Amino acid sequence: MPQSSSFPAIGQALLAILLFSLSVPAAELALAEVSANFIGAFRGTVAGILALIVSQWCRWSLPPKAAFKWLLLCSLGTVLIYPYLLGHALERISAANAGVILAGLPLLTAVFAAVMQQQLISLRFWAWASAGMAATVGYFMLQSGDDWQVQHWLDWLLLLALLLSGALGYASGAQAAKRIGGWQTVCWALILALPYSAWMLGWQLGWQLDQANAVISMQTWLVLGYAAIINQWLAFLFWYRALAHDTAGLSQLQLLQPVFTLLAIAILLGQSVSLSQWLLCGLIVVCVAAALKQRRQPA
Repeated sequence: MPQSSSFPAIGQALLAILLFSLSVPAAELALAEVSANFIGAFRGTVAGILALIVSQWCRWSLPPKAAFKWLLLCSLGTVLIYPYLLGHALERISAANAGVILAGLPLLTAVFAAVMQQQLISLRFWAWASAGMAATVGYFMLQSGDDWQVQHWLDWLLLLALLLSGALGYASGAQAAKRIGGWQTVCWALILALPYSAWMLGWQLGWQLDQANAVISMQTWLVLGYAAIINQWLAFLFWYRALAHDTAGLSQLQLLQPVFTLLAIAILLGQSVSLSQWLLCGLIVVCVAAALKQRRQPA
């Protein structure tokens, strides 16, 4: 699929975020019948096979060395770690809280991007981006209450690993996209992870068949299909194309994802969304607008 200059980077970023916003409710629905590892393996295998078909159809040559290291990091973060940790996180916290916590991704993506590009960014940008993440962390702490047992600290470590893996994958994918384009970036990242994804899926299928309730409903298969084809494949095409233009700035648009995710949770899962969650989303939107404005101003 060729690059398109008629579709602005900000539009591609927003489209990707809309598609990403369903990943949490989709995983929540699938977890009712399959494991977190099954979801991650299915996503990587199906999307990887599609990516392999595209690479053969387009007769791509192997990626250049300049892009290969970024592809490895991208594959590690977005294919081999993040999807699995997302499923495990949803086994421990609610879908609504997970959707809000993922608002920390943009700031960490900007940090990775700044380090990778050795780029100086406005201090005001960092202030607003940090404010958005601080609001998210503060909300989670209030939700956790005063009961700080080991389980809560394990939750924190799991969520931190989830955010770090996603940010590393996004920023590395943006670096690769600058060299080989968004379409090749998402496909090669999936192809590199395909051997492990296929092995893990085979193992998980065997485990699933050994369970008493081994039948997977059509609804779950449809949800898994969406997670693999849309979340793991097509959404990343638009996302990497956008981030290749301005990784630190456009990544902040992902702070809007909790708004879309909460709407999807309310509609698809029928879960109630509290006033505090909506208020937090409103605060995040303000931080997004301010961060994007300051992104283009000198410190």
